[in-house]
Amino acid sequence: MSKPIHAITQHGDDYKAVSLKQAGEQLEIIDFYQCERKSNDWNHIHQKISSNGQAWENIIGLDSKGIAFYHINTPDVDSQKLETIVRMQAESLLPLPQKDISYAWRPGQTSNGNIPVTIAVAKTSQLQNNINGINGLSPSKILLNPEAIVQGWLSFYDGNRDANQLIYITDNASVTCLINENKLIQAIYSDIGRKKLKNSQSEFNQFVEQLAHDLRDMNLTLSTNNTNKSLNTIILSNGDDFYKQIQSHLNERNIDAACTTPNMACFTGEKDVSPQIIHEFLPAVGLAYLSKAKQSQTFDLYQQLYHSPDKKSSKPNTPPVIITACLAAVLILTYFLISYFSDVRQLNYLENQLNSNESMNINQLIKENQVRKSIASQRIDLLDLLSKINQSNEQEVILDNMLYKKGQKIKLSGHIPQNSQAHFDFVDKLQATKGFSDVRLDNPVLDEKKKQLTFSITFDYQNFTKKKRSTTFKSKL
Repeated sequence: MSKPIHAITQHGDDYKAVSLKQAGEQLEIIDFYQCERKSNDWNHIHQKISSNGQAWENIIGLDSKGIAFYHINTPDVDSQKLETIVRMQAESLLPLPQKDISYAWRPGQTSNGNIPVTIAVAKTSQLQNNINGINGLSPSKILLNPEAIVQGWLSFYDGNRDANQLIYITDNASVTCLINENKLIQAIYSDIGRKKLKNSQSEFNQFVEQLAHDLRDMNLTLSTNNTNKSLNTIILSNGDDFYKQIQSHLNERNIDAACTTPNMACFTGEKDVSPQIIHEFLPAVGLAYLSKAKQSQTFDLYQQLYHSPDKKSSKPNTPPVIITACLAAVLILTYFLISYFSDVRQLNYLENQLNSNESMNINQLIKENQVRKSIASQRIDLLDLLSKINQSNEQEVILDNMLYKKGQKIKLSGHIPQNSQAHFDFVDKLQATKGFSDVRLDNPVLDEKKKQLTFSITFDYQNFTKKKRSTTFKSKL
C-alpha cells in the first residue's frame, strides 16, 4: 500500500496543506492545515502536519509568480532532436546567461507536421529562494500550483470540460490558467484576491478590466499555438455571489465565462468537507491528485535545484554545453530551411508527375527516390550532431561557432574560464561518443583581458567528412 500524502502549498500569504490516503481508486481526505506565511519559513506548517510517527509522502506546490511561459512550434522530429531544438530556442529567447536561468518544457500533440511546445522559464536565484527551508519536509516532488489547479478542476469540478481558461481567486491571490489538451500552457499570477476586491469597487473594476485583457491575450496565444478551439472561460467558485459578479462583468466585456463549484460526491471519508473548504484548499488537493495521475508530464522547474532524499542520482544534474544564442539561431534556421525546401521540392516534383499527361513510370520513381535517399544519407544531421555535443555535459564549455564542409573535418571554436580544464574532458567525451572520431584539440590561447582560454576542436563525424564536395556553412558571432 502506498504512503499517505501530505500535499503542502505556498499560495499567496498562506501555507495550506491537506493529508490524504489511498482508498481504492480514490484519495480520501484525512485533515486540513493552514498557517500564515512568514517569509519562507516552512517550520510552522511542518510542525502542524507532523502529528504522528506514520511514514508520509510530502509533496510541495509553489506559485508561478515570476515564471514566464513561451510557446514555439518545431518540426515533427524525434524526442532527442526536439530536446536540442527546445534547449537552443530557450537559450536564445532569454536575455540572461544560461547559468542564471532554469526552464522546463512540455510538447503538445503533433498537428500538420508541427509540434507545439510550451517552455516555462524563471531565474534560478528566484527558484532557489522559493525552496530555501524545505529540507526538513523532504518532499518527493515540487510542482507548480497552476498545474495542481488544472488537475483539481479535471478531477472534482462539474461543468464544461472543453474550457481552455480557468480563473481561481482566493482571499489574497488569484491565478489565471490557459489550457490546451487539458494541460497548462500558461499561468498569470496576481497578489490581488477577494479581500481587496470586496473592499474596494475601484480595485474590483480595475481587476476585472485587467483580467479581461489577460484572457484576450491568452486567446491570441491559443491562435498561434495551432489551436482552433473557441474561447471558453471557467471561474472556479465556492458558491459565493462574488464569483457570479466576476462572471457578469466578464460577460459584459464579451468574455464567455461561467462559474462551476466542486462536485462533493467526489469526496469520501469521515472528514466533513464543504465547497468552501475544497475551494480554499484546491491547489493542495489538486496537487495530491496530480502526483498520482498516470502519464502526467509536469513542468519540473526545480529538478536541478532539489533532489528528494529517496531518489539516488547516478550523476549530478549539470547544464549542457552552452551554445551561444546567435550560433543556435543560425543552426536552427539552417536545419529548418534545408528540411523545408527539400520537402517542397519533393512535393512539387510528385505533383508534376501525377498531373502530367505522360504515363508515370513507377519503377523510375522508385529508382529516383532511392537515389535521393542515398544523397540525403550523406547530408549532415545538424540536430543529431548538436544533441551529441550537448550530451558532453561540460558546464564551463561555451561554443561560439562551428564550421562544417563536406569531405573536411568539422571544427568547433569556443572558450572556457582561464583556469578551467573542462576542454580536456569535453574532448575525451566527444571521442567516446558514437559517430565521432579523430577528435583533436588545438593549443588554447589565453585572452588576458577577458580572462578566458579560446580553443578549437576538429573531428570526423560519421560519413560526412569522408566526401569532398558540398556547400560550406559558417556560423559565428
